[in-house]
Amino acid sequence: MKPVVKIWFADIFPRCREFFKWVLSRNYELVLDCENPDYLIYSDFGEESLKYQKCTRIYYTGENLRPNFQECQFALTFDYSDNPNHYRLPLYVLDNFARWIEYGSIDAWDALCKPKPSPSDVLKSKTKFCNFVVSNPNSEVRNKFFELLSQYKRVDSAGSHLNNMGKTLPKEDHLFFKSKLEFQRDYKFSIAFENSSHLGYLTEKILDPMLANSLPIYWGDPFVHKDFNPKSFINAGAFKTLEELVEWVIKVDQNDILYFKYTEQPYFYENKLNSAMNLDLLLGFFGRIFTKYSG
Repeated sequence: MKPVVKIWFADIFPRCREFFKWVLSRNYELVLDCENPDYLIYSDFGEESLKYQKCTRIYYTGENLRPNFQECQFALTFDYSDNPNHYRLPLYVLDNFARWIEYGSIDAWDALCKPKPSPSDVLKSKTKFCNFVVSNPNSEVRNKFFELLSQYKRVDSAGSHLNNMGKTLPKEDHLFFKSKLEFQRDYKFSIAFENSSHLGYLTEKILDPMLANSLPIYWGDPFVHKDFNPKSFINAGAFKTLEELVEWVIKVDQNDILYFKYTEQPYFYENKLNSAMNLDLLLGFFGRIFTKYSG
């Protein structure tokens, strides 16, 4: 019989809530109690969580924000931290779940580790140069790179920001993720820049083109190499300027051997899921919480 955990969720996106319910249900029988929970998992999107002060408060964020341990006992964020009450859980892990379970687009856990098509087959499947799917305009680095690369060849922008295709991908999550995957499959390259840069801040931006076998051009997390094999994508952090990055992308575009060197590489070291995607470790963190505060 599974231990019973009385829990509630507040101020959190539905896909994040469903992820935690799915993971925790593997080891626990969850009783959802909005009146008197023993544990609250909450995030940044509202103020409902403020009324739950007598339970164990567990903060989660998928944003580039830091936890306030005066308001919570435990936290799950992007950060690398030695605090035993903190667990690193990048947003791409939850979005990977959403793409798989909620939106049925792909069995992403397996897909990321399956043998990739041969580099030549990958290249044959690419009919277009590069894509850009962005809605947030507030990243000068990302905007500048789009502008610079577009001077070499057309970059198709299918998001609401800098759109040049006459239409955008659907905005509803369950439609957006499927359509984005199918859209990116046709492209040799995908611009995969985060909204901002911070150690450990790593979202679905790099994950989606990987699932589509479109070579990511990534900028954001300076420690991205801890999560993913840096030989499997173009890391903007390895270049001094955006101009140098563009020059390298042009070289890779014009030299199939260079392109093959990226596309033949597994996304993870030794083709094994990284620790952030190890759900047993996540359950271990919650196990310590529930054991410490039970009874």
